[in-house]
Amino acid sequence: MRNERIMIRHIFLFLMAVWFCGPPVVGQTAIVQQEYWLDGSPTDRQPVVSGSDIDLSALSMGLHAITVRAQDDSGLWSSPVTQYFIIGTAPQAATAISKTEYWFDDDVANHTELGASVSTIDLTGLSAGLHAITVRAQDDNGLWSSPVTQYFIIGTAQQAATAISKTEYWLDGDVLNRTDLGVSVATIDLTELSTGLHAITVRTQDDTGVWSSPVTQYFVIGTAQQAATAISKTEYWLDGDALNRTDLGMSVATIDLTELSTGLHSITVRTQDDTGVWSIPVTQYFVKMDEELPAATITQCVYWFDDDNEHAVSLPLTAPDGIVEITELGTMESGDHTLTWMVGDSYGRWSLPVTEAFSIVITGIGGVSGANLESSNLESHEGWYTLSGRKLPGRPVQTGIYIFNGRKVVVR
Repeated sequence: MRNERIMIRHIFLFLMAVWFCGPPVVGQTAIVQQEYWLDGSPTDRQPVVSGSDIDLSALSMGLHAITVRAQDDSGLWSSPVTQYFIIGTAPQAATAISKTEYWFDDDVANHTELGASVSTIDLTGLSAGLHAITVRAQDDNGLWSSPVTQYFIIGTAQQAATAISKTEYWLDGDVLNRTDLGVSVATIDLTELSTGLHAITVRTQDDTGVWSSPVTQYFVIGTAQQAATAISKTEYWLDGDALNRTDLGMSVATIDLTELSTGLHSITVRTQDDTGVWSIPVTQYFVKMDEELPAATITQCVYWFDDDNEHAVSLPLTAPDGIVEITELGTMESGDHTLTWMVGDSYGRWSLPVTEAFSIVITGIGGVSGANLESSNLESHEGWYTLSGRKLPGRPVQTGIYIFNGRKVVVR
C-alpha cells in the first residue's frame, strides 16, 4: 500500500537573529501563519493548519520533498526548512548489491558499470595531473547509494619528480606579487609590513613542473614597544550569533550544548593576545543527534543574494577543502548587498542561515563610485584594508575584495 498522506502534528521553526554590520534585528514575538510546498515548487504553496492532512495521492513513487516556512506578527518570513520523504510500495529489506558504477572527473554521463565482482579500472586514457573517481552502488531493491568521490594524481610515465626546483611565496593573499625563494634557505624581509595580523603563503615546484598546493600560515607583527607574548582571552559563539559570544577564559572549559536543537550547528572561536590583537575567527560544524546514527558529513551548500531566496544557488561540497566559488559578484549592480548561506549534511539537515553585508563598487580603479556606505567617503585614501588585515596606503589600485571602514567592499 502506498503511504499517501502526511499528518502534521507539530511544526517547529527555529528562527535566529543574524549578526551583520548594521542595526540589531528586532526579536519576533509570535507566529501568525505557516505554509508549505512540495518538490521545490513555491508557486504552489499551501497554508498549513496544525493537525491537518496533506494529500500526497497525486505524487509519483520515489523521493519527494516538503518545504515549510512561517511568518511572524511583524510580517517577517523565516528561512524555508525542507525535509525529504519517499513514497513507495510496502518496504522490502535489501539483501545484496546488484550493481556498481563509476565515473571520472564529474563526467557522470559516461559512467561505467563494474558489476558485482572486483574489477580493474583502466586509467590509461586520463591525462597527467589531478583527477577524481566517483562510485555508487545499487541494491536489489533498485535503490542507489550516495556517490562517494576520491581524488588521485596521475604522473607522466616518462619522468617522475626527483627534486624541488623552485619555491615561491606571497604575503597577505597578494599572489600577483609573489617572490621566488629559489631552492636554498632565504631570509624574508618583513620590514614594510604594518603592525598587526598577516599571512604568508608558500608553494613549491618539482622538476617535472608540477606545483604543490599552497600552504598558508598566519603571524603577528607587533609594535617596537610591545610584542605579543601570550593569549589573554578566548571566546566563542554558536550558529553565527556573534552578538551572544561567550568568554572561555584561559582554562579548559566545557561548552553547554543542552539548549541546542537536534541537527546541524556551528561553533566559532577566536583568541586575543596580550597586545589586544584578535585572531581570525575559526568555524567548525557539528551535528547534535537525538539517537545513535552513523557520523554525518557536510555535503552541500545553498546561498542567495539580498532577499532573493527564490533564486538560491545549490552546490555540492565535493572539494576536500570545502571551498565554494561564487561567480555572480562580477555581474551584480553597484550598491549595498547581502549574502546569505547555509550548509547541509548527509542526512538532509540544514544549518541555520548566516547573512553578511557587503557593497559593490563599480570602476574602483579610476575613481570609486556607486555604493551607498552611509556617510563613508569612498574616495578617501584612508581606511582601506586587505581581507587579511593589512592596511593599504591609499585607495585600491587593483580589483578585488577589501575592507573599508569596517565593511566588505567589492571593487571592480
